[in-house]
Amino acid sequence: MNVDTISAPVNEAKAKLAEYRAALKKQWSKTDEILAHTYRQLAKGRLLIDVRTAILSAGRDENHRPRLAITRADQTHVFWRRSVYTKSGYQRGLQAAQTQGHFNEMSTSRDLFFRLPPSAEWPECDSKCPASHNRDAKAMVPLIPPNFRPNNAHLSRLHILWDVEGAWEAEPPKDPFLLKRVHGDLFAVLAVWDLTGLERAVLKGIRAASN
Repeated sequence: MNVDTISAPVNEAKAKLAEYRAALKKQWSKTDEILAHTYRQLAKGRLLIDVRTAILSAGRDENHRPRLAITRADQTHVFWRRSVYTKSGYQRGLQAAQTQGHFNEMSTSRDLFFRLPPSAEWPECDSKCPASHNRDAKAMVPLIPPNFRPNNAHLSRLHILWDVEGAWEAEPPKDPFLLKRVHGDLFAVLAVWDLTGLERAVLKGIRAASN
């Protein structure tokens, strides 16, 4: 999965971290606090990703669905709900759910909600839009290998970003990143891995059985 990341030499990140920590001792500032938290992640040698930029930059597939998806690490499926957008407030976007039919909008304090901007192929529309503009898609969330897996109590605090292209149909997910939110749309990368052939085959069987 090709996404732009933010990095810094560890020594430089540690120096900036010390600088902002010193500033916080003199006078508290929300901006300084966020920057200190961000440099703390870089000082640990971690990469940072602006997930909103990554998802929007990756664009859509031939069916106008996002090529990248993100959800909380304790979820089992992600849904792309595409609905008519009207002045009454209907939206389309990524939604997470533990079971089919039980939607949990990604707009809570721990989650994200993404609404792709209109394009020439998928314009904004009103209540007269055709039925083809109201389609949902479902994809299985990648499993986390045991060596990267935190305990269950911490899963809800983490997110997974992955290449969902193909997974909207019948293919199992691939190329996941395990993320920890730093602030807003900025996340630190905790782990990156490839699912083995066996792992993908098992997930594909589970996906088929759940449909």
